[in-house]
This record gives sequence, structure tokens and C-alpha cells, in this order.
Amino acid sequence: MILYLIHWLPLLFLLYPAAADLRQRSFALWPVLATWAGGEVLLLTVGAFDLFSAMTGLLPGACLLLGAYVTRGQIASGDGLILLLLGSMTGAAECLVIMMYAFFLAGLVGLLLILFRRADRKSRLPLVPFLMIVTLIRLSMKGCV
Repeated sequence: MILYLIHWLPLLFLLYPAAADLRQRSFALWPVLATWAGGEVLLLTVGAFDLFSAMTGLLPGACLLLGAYVTRGQIASGDGLILLLLGSMTGAAECLVIMMYAFFLAGLVGLLLILFRRADRKSRLPLVPFLMIVTLIRLSMKGCV
């Protein structure tokens, strides 16, 4: 049962920030950190924690945080933080795949919103809900759903 739950950790981790990001365009940091810490402790207790994977998993989020700094906030730093923590759970390769598909899906939705005149090119879309959708799709592709 616990090993089955481990596959769901990234999705459970993304539930709160995705909902808050949709509603308020921001989220509180402490529930995110508490959920992440609980997930890492669970991985550690069942022996599924890999230090190298967790450390390299930080890279995609670190790059996004650097992008947020360089663009002076055009990229939300909360998205970088979420990817940083998500990468420590899933590893670099899985985090990059999730990030790539989330960017693609967000771009597609943004394009549709522009085409149907629901938004303009300066509008902002929250990224975390797309990260959650892609994570759910990835879990279903792996047969965990």
C-alpha cells in the first residue's frame, strides 16, 4: 500500500498549490513545504529515497528560479519553487518531462484563449495546474491510476 502511495506523492504534493494558484494566483509556502517534507520522509522510511536523484532533480527548478530572477518576475518564482521541490521527489529526467509537457499544454491553452479572445498576449496563466495535469497523465501512462 505504501509503495503504491509513493507513485502518487508528486500529485498529492501539487494539489494545494494548483488549486490556490488557480483561485488566487499565489499560494502559501508553508503547506507546500510541509507536504514536500512529509513526502521526502515517507520516501526515506520506505527506502525509496535516492540522494543523487533528489539533488539532480533540483536543477530544472533552479533554472526556472534563475529565469525568474533574470526576467525580474516575468516568470513566477513560485513555479520555480514548485519545480525545485517536485524535482527532488521525481528526479531530473521525470521533472524535465513534466515541465516540458506542462509548458506545451500551457502554451496550447494560452493560444486557444487568445484565438477565442478570452485573453491577450500579456495575460498570465498559472503553471502549477498544468504541472498537476501532466503529472496525472504521466501516472496514468505508468499504470498507477
